[in-house]
Parts: sequence; structure tokens; C-alpha cells
Amino acid sequence: MFGIGLPELLVILAVALIVIGPDKLPELAKNLAKTLAQLKQGAEELKTELNEAANPKELLEEIKPNLEEAARNLQESLKDLPPPDLDLQQDIRQLVNQTLQQETEEVAKSPEKNLEQREEKAASTLQE
Repeated sequence: MFGIGLPELLVILAVALIVIGPDKLPELAKNLAKTLAQLKQGAEELKTELNEAANPKELLEEIKPNLEEAARNLQESLKDLPPPDLDLQQDIRQLVNQTLQQETEEVAKSPEKNLEQREEKAASTLQE
């Protein structure tokens, strides 16, 4: 206990007997024993609570039903979504290709004139 041996304990008891006196020493020892017992019990309770709180298996068991329910709800929500509109993607690709082709043809006809028009068009787009 606290690294105190028998000789040190006897010296402490002798000093306590002299300072406190023989009448109050038993009462002091009794109170000290009660206090140490309460501290030990409190430390054990704290240790037990910390072990319970730090146990990941129990935490997982507590939240597992909620996680499973959330996964089911997500799956149901995904089933209710309409399939992706592939025609829309094809339409966008065709529009991009047409625009690219038109711009390429215009640049090929008159590069200087088109450059000025594109700059004006870009400036008006930025203003909007």
C-alpha cells in the first residue's frame, strides 16, 4: 500500500499517537478506514462504468437495429427513383456535337470575323 513498509508505518503511527493523542486516535482511524473504503468503492464503480461505455460490442448492438432500418429505407428510396433518362444524355451529346461542328465551320469560313463575334457574344453572356 503506497510503498510503505512496516517500519515506516510504525513511525507514522507513533507520530500520530503523539500529535493526536490516544483518546482521538481510534476515532480518527475509524473515519480514515471509512473514507478509504468509500474511495475504493467509487473507483470500482467508475472503472465499471468506463469499461461498459468503452465496450464497442455493446454499442454496436445498441445502434445496429437503427443502422439496419436506415439501410432498408435507403434501399426503398432508391427503388422508388425513376431510371436515369438515357435519351436526355444522348440529346445533350448531339447538341454539343452540332454546336461544335457549327463553330468549327464558322471559324473555317472567316477566322477574324468570327473571333470578333465570339468575343462580343462572350461579353454579352457575361453581362447577363
